[in-house]
Amino acid sequence: ANLGKGGNFDELVKEKNYKVNNAQKLKRDDTSVPGLPGNNASIVYWAFNDKTAVHDSKRFDVDKAYVVTQLTEKEAAGLQTVKNAKNKVIPIIKKDKKAALLAKKLQGGSLEEIAQKENLKVLHTGDISLANPGTSAVGREKAVIGALLATQVNNTIYGVKGDRGVYSLKLTKKTPPMKLESYEPYRLQLMQKMKKDGASIYAALKEASEIEDYRK
Repeated sequence: ANLGKGGNFDELVKEKNYKVNNAQKLKRDDTSVPGLPGNNASIVYWAFNDKTAVHDSKRFDVDKAYVVTQLTEKEAAGLQTVKNAKNKVIPIIKKDKKAALLAKKLQGGSLEEIAQKENLKVLHTGDISLANPGTSAVGREKAVIGALLATQVNNTIYGVKGDRGVYSLKLTKKTPPMKLESYEPYRLQLMQKMKKDGASIYAALKEASEIEDYRK
């Protein structure tokens, strides 16, 4: 009521000692708002409505309670501004820069020589495969597993950038896969998956499309 009479949102929050929850970067197709229970699609719809202006407020009922929302900012469609993107981009740039520096340190010589120079340990992955890509040494580092599966025995690969670190690797053994007499079971399995995926895609397209039937 006070907001409807022209009251200031921030001043009323301080006066009533209410809790403020900031929901940033909402997308048009979101159905929930961080910090609020249940489905909040109505709040998201209101926020993206063309008639809703910045600083507009509205009350919504949520799970036996209510919240008063205020729209604090709208972003135009397209590329993000530097201000809005920097919090996401800067950590990525820092991580890449750090990875590049570490990759330079892990160059040349054997793994044992690198480990001694950089005060590191040489870890053994054990058996890995496409079906079992995880390893106790580095976890599920896809870049590491891919590099090992793609190289030849006794090759050393330097400075592989993973999600959790930078690695130098050496493949000590490679066992060729067993030859199967028939790949028919796998073919049938893939065919079943394709049929299921096709049905799901068709249903999604039908749901999202507006179709008028002009047949008589």
